[in-house]
Amino acid sequence: MYVHPYLLEKLASLEQQLHVQNQLVTELSEKIDHLQKKQLEHPPPAPIEYNFEQLKIETLEGTLNIGVPSTQTLPFDQIDLPDQEQANYYEKLLLDQLQPHIHQQVPQEIRKQAHSQEIVLTDEQMQLVLQDLRRQLPERVNHYINNMDQRNGAIELEALQKLVVHIKKEINQGVAHHISHIKEHYNEDNES
Repeated sequence: MYVHPYLLEKLASLEQQLHVQNQLVTELSEKIDHLQKKQLEHPPPAPIEYNFEQLKIETLEGTLNIGVPSTQTLPFDQIDLPDQEQANYYEKLLLDQLQPHIHQQVPQEIRKQAHSQEIVLTDEQMQLVLQDLRRQLPERVNHYINNMDQRNGAIELEALQKLVVHIKKEINQGVAHHISHIKEHYNEDNES
């Protein structure tokens, strides 16, 4: 039986390629076995859990916390997490509604609270409070968006409106608390 030299050459080439592939599979199998043994010898570290409630705070200097205490319930159900693109859309929507409140109503609320506490705030002190609010607001909005009930990946408009009202109340409560804290330090400084 006669076999054409081209076919013999092609068979030799295929045999060579098959031999190379077998060597590669053997090497990869050995690497996988080695990695599995290494993983068994050195398991990944356990996750570290932080308990921020246990942090010791020695001084309070001008930081306004607008968060809800962990014991307080939110005005909406908490079930699913949003996907990131929708969360960004809702965050922007809420921030667009809350920014005018911070720029217009909050300065009035600060003056009102300061007047009721019978203290005089400098423009610098007022600006610090407003800066704290602007800095913390995106994080708080993100927190609430990520904890809202979503149906088919969407948040109901009514729930968003309730959230805007809730955050505004929270801001006003934070301002009142901050002003009373300033009053306490103001009284301590005057008694000394």
